[in-house]
Amino acid sequence: MAIKHSRKRARRWLLNEKRRERRLNGYPDNWPAPSQKQLRIFGEVSYSFYLRTKYWRKVRSFIIRRDGNKCACCGSAEKLEVHHKFYRGRGRELPKDLVTWCSDCHGQHHDAEKERNRPMWQR
Repeated sequence: MAIKHSRKRARRWLLNEKRRERRLNGYPDNWPAPSQKQLRIFGEVSYSFYLRTKYWRKVRSFIIRRDGNKCACCGSAEKLEVHHKFYRGRGRELPKDLVTWCSDCHGQHHDAEKERNRPMWQR
């Protein structure tokens, strides 16, 4: 009996440590955590495939709900998309690196980014 009790306690302690570490790294408690196998697969597949995974759909719905089901730029509730501010690696996104934008604002951002990255002689 004592062994089972200490195993349960150790398991509970380990789970709490993982939660604490995730919180310190900026993840909320209800953030979907990918498995090691998923992380390995995410690194091998294309970005468009990654965006179709069940994991990304959970992350996407979490971010849209966090942002109040509206675009953070213009306030629209139509055609919402989640934009990566930084690309840390698929499956390793931090909530603060993601923002909800409507497709119009998202497109305008990427068009402006393409324009900024063009060489001066092409502008």
